[in-house]
Order: sequence, then structure tokens, then C-alpha cells
Amino acid sequence: MNFVKKSARVKQLEGCWKIRSHDVFLHLKSRPVGTACVHGDGASFETRDSSGQDDNPLPGHLKPLGSHRPSEGSIDVVDGFIEPEDFYEQYVRASRPIIFKGAASAIPAFESWTDEYLRDTYGTYKVDVEVGKKENRSQELLHLTLKDFLAVYDSRELYMVQDILPEMMGELILPRPLQCGGFQNILELGVIWFSSGGTKSVLHADGVDNINCLFDGHKSLIMIDKDQQDKVEAHGYEHQRAFSRVDIDSVDLMEFAEFQGVPWWSAEMEKGDCLFIPIGWYHTVESGLSRNLAVNLWFSHLLWFNHTDCEERTEKFDSLANYDIAGQKGSVEKIRSDAFSPFVDLSSITLTDMMDAWIDYADEDDIQNVFDDIDLDEDGEVSWEEVMTADILSLVLHYPRVLLDAPEEEIRQLQEEIQDEDDYVIIEDDEEFEYDHDEL
Repeated sequence: MNFVKKSARVKQLEGCWKIRSHDVFLHLKSRPVGTACVHGDGASFETRDSSGQDDNPLPGHLKPLGSHRPSEGSIDVVDGFIEPEDFYEQYVRASRPIIFKGAASAIPAFESWTDEYLRDTYGTYKVDVEVGKKENRSQELLHLTLKDFLAVYDSRELYMVQDILPEMMGELILPRPLQCGGFQNILELGVIWFSSGGTKSVLHADGVDNINCLFDGHKSLIMIDKDQQDKVEAHGYEHQRAFSRVDIDSVDLMEFAEFQGVPWWSAEMEKGDCLFIPIGWYHTVESGLSRNLAVNLWFSHLLWFNHTDCEERTEKFDSLANYDIAGQKGSVEKIRSDAFSPFVDLSSITLTDMMDAWIDYADEDDIQNVFDDIDLDEDGEVSWEEVMTADILSLVLHYPRVLLDAPEEEIRQLQEEIQDEDDYVIIEDDEEFEYDHDEL
């Protein structure tokens, strides 16, 4: 039997409860007549109208992500790649995603990477394969030859997620927007994504920028601006690996209540398209139900664009084999990008700026020493050119607390991994720098 407290307003409640020993009182001011109960364990919430039927007042509850409100629209789309300077100013610096329509069609691998060609050319190489097409961060990887994967992938729930083999680099290009200005020096990791379609990723964000090029199939994305961090990460967010535990197929808006107000953008990729996903943007990716092959390239967030660097670069299609990619361990550029990101809106950096940004976790004398080491012309200001040419790993060895806001154990591990000036690497298990093989 249900009891409802009377209200001065017609069909409005001041409060309601349900006669059960494990129910507790819930105060409501603007709900339809009926009962609402929070169970004693605090884990569930239900509403019922006077007839006893479920009354769900939340649009999108237990429906796929994006059902809670209409999309804000589609992200920007342009034909082909744009120039590096425009890319930096309009999209990287502004934190805006964009689709480069048809840009992948100029990549040699776009035409050549048929199953037959991949089997004949790279079939003996071992690749990493996930079991299941809906992403599960706890699953283990299979290690198959590419030939064995190709023999079964269209009939089994398998998803190849493999770092680009060095032997494949010559068939890929560095996207035109990344060929100068400093982008070409901050390449982190390249990954191949290959399945028979029907894959789904968790909702996640990357700690670096990303360009993904689709060679075959279709991908649909839901994208959420990084400025929604307080809502997306309010509940059920795994900060160590930067993903939400929300079920993208059935969003529980009682548990993930903050998602009710989250705006989102849609992105549709077709064969031949390339997509830029800015650092920190949350996204989930669903592939179409046919052969799906894509290559993505992660790169550190560029804090300053070197305009003079582009004057000597005129190649539209430059082989990826001509560039260094840091790989799974990451690179010094990630440290540089993270450490100096507080100053990105400044034309130059003063000692006061550094003190304000770092004094909460670094020693004042160490900050002074870092400033002095970087300020090569001793003009009392650090230019972005000085920042981008500074020996960051030397600074990490001498003043780790300035550039790394991390536990002592992690800093010691990092310092141990710095082998010599020709092989700067970072720890493989560091939560800040290891790259998860999230889709996109």
C-alpha cells in the first residue's frame, strides 16, 4: 500500500514514501502524483504513478548514449587536408574536431591494403587481437600471425588492434597538417584497427591529439567537449585509464545523473575520410557491419606553432617512414606538452608565471633553476622557441618535481628509464603516458 503526502498544488508532491522496512524518505517538490523511493542501500531509485506502473521522467534513461537530448550537430567537414598553420590555429589550438573528407584516398595503403595483399606481404608478422567487439578493458589479447587473423576475422568476434609495423611505414604518409610547424617532431604512436565491423568502444578521452584515417567501412562517433569534464567524470570514471564505466548501449541516468545535461556532437566517417579528435574530447566509436580498416596517429599536443619551419616544406605526400614515432613507451614531448600547457595562452613566460603554475608542488629554487636553464638569451622571459628546444629530460633528471606532478616512486622509475641522450623514453606503466588501445 502506498501513501502520498498531500500538497497545496494540484498533482504536485511535497514528499512521498513507500511502506517497506528498507525504504527511506525522499523529499520531492515537483514530481507527478505517485511514489518515489530511494532504497536503503542508496543504490537504486524508482518512481511509480498511482496505478503502480513505472513512470520514467528521464529522457534517454536505459537507452543508448545520445538519446538523452538531440545532438548539437555535426562537427566541421572539409574536402581533403588543410594546411598545417590553419589546422593548428583553427582546430588544435581551438580544440575543435574536424573531418577531412576523402583525404585518406591519397595514401598508398588505401588502395593496396586488401586482405590478399596484407596476407601475402605481412602475413607472417605477429599482431595483437582483441576477443569480442564491444570494448572490455579487462580482456586479454591474442597474439596471432596476420595470416591467421585474416583467415578467421570475418566469421569470429575478433578485432585487430596493432601498432603500425615498421615495415608498413613506407606505404603510409604523414598527414599534410602534421608535416611542419613542430607537429612532425611530436609523433607518439600509430595503430591499425581492423575487424569485420560491429565494434564499439567505451566512452573515453585521450591525453594526446589524434588523426584517424578510415581505409574501409564506416564509423559513427558520439563526441563530447572536454569542457564537460565535471559531468562526464562525476561518477564511474576510471581516471587512471581515462574511460567511463557508463554502458553506452543502456545509459543508467539514475546512476550517471550528470549525463542528463551533457551536450554532444555527432561525426560520421566514410571510407576515405580522416578525423581529428582533440586532446581531452570524450568519444565513443561504433563501426559499421562490414570490413573496417583504419589507421590512426597520436601526437603530443603542440603548444606553439613554428611558422618559419613550414617555409621549407612543400611536399604534399611525405612517407611516414621519414619520421620518428616514439612508440608505446611515449616520448619526451609528452612531458614537455604537459608541463608547459599552463602557459599556452601566453606569448612568452616569465619567472612569475612559472612560480604561479608550479609552486604548489615544486621547490622555489628548482623553479628558478629551470627558468634560468631555459632562458638562454637571459632576457628575463622564456620564449616558446626556447621551450620547444629545451633539454627536457636533463631538466627532469635535475628538477623532476618541477616538470612532473607525480608520486615519488613514479618519478624514480622515470629517471631510471632515461638511458642516454639518444634514447629518451618514459616508463611503460605510467598512468599518464602509456597509451591504451582505445578505438580512436
